[in-house]
Amino acid sequence: KYEKLKLMENELSLTFEFFPTISQINSESQPSQKTYINHNIYQSIVNHNYRSALILEDSIDFEFNIKSIMVDIHRILPPNWEILYLGHCNNWEGKSGEPLPDYKHGQSIYKLFISYRPYCTHAYAVSHSGALKLLKKLVNLTAPIDLELTNIITANEINSYTIIPPVISRCHISDEPINLYPGRDTLDLYSLNHSTLHSLGLNYELNNTLGFSHIYVINLINRQDRREKLEILAKKLNLKFEFFPAVSQDDENELKELEVKNSILKPSQIACYLSHYKVYQSIIQHGYDSALILEDD
Repeated sequence: KYEKLKLMENELSLTFEFFPTISQINSESQPSQKTYINHNIYQSIVNHNYRSALILEDSIDFEFNIKSIMVDIHRILPPNWEILYLGHCNNWEGKSGEPLPDYKHGQSIYKLFISYRPYCTHAYAVSHSGALKLLKKLVNLTAPIDLELTNIITANEINSYTIIPPVISRCHISDEPINLYPGRDTLDLYSLNHSTLHSLGLNYELNNTLGFSHIYVINLINRQDRREKLEILAKKLNLKFEFFPAVSQDDENELKELEVKNSILKPSQIACYLSHYKVYQSIIQHGYDSALILEDD
């Protein structure tokens, strides 16, 4: 992610400061703990006396002409703004009111709306006064940061605006598909008119995990024939499988991991359960957003 973000930073002549965050595989990271990083950023804005700052997550793509778009947006952005969403995750955003007037007399496709329920925090800006306000309000949190921000917005406790359509979109960067559904708007993935990743030659990859982060195939060690057939199928369909070793019903040590009292389950059924359980553990350990689990038959 870092390397591709550096490529976009250079391509767009931007300057990023990379801020460390809590690992997504930290099982003890509760909403309040995960929000700790946001508090640090808000505090940094105040400490450096920045007039405003753009806060980004690392799985994003930019409109290629975002700089010219933002010049236009800043011309109409009210001086008392405190939050500005450059990306969001709600199809209803912008449908509850009229856009702010723009100097191009409605010719620009990018409109500025008073925020409704923007959700997601992959691309939003905060003013100095907004950072001060959020530091005071975001304490003792019980929900994810994007929901807490939305609650403050819907309570009319902060001045927030949203750019529609988004000029920054969430996407999957790294070895995963860059955009799970190219050309299709979903809850958190919006198509950009001119993708920066696309301009860099990092085209939308063929979706080789069917829209999930990963595909597991639970494979019995003694059924190499099944694996070979599935490898041929995966190659033909351009899919990416991880073959996960199944727990055998003959492996007494493995079966002892599952303590089942007064169970009517057969050893083969317990082995199947354990195989799936180990896949769940792998999903958590790798921090996958989702995974498709297949058996080899």
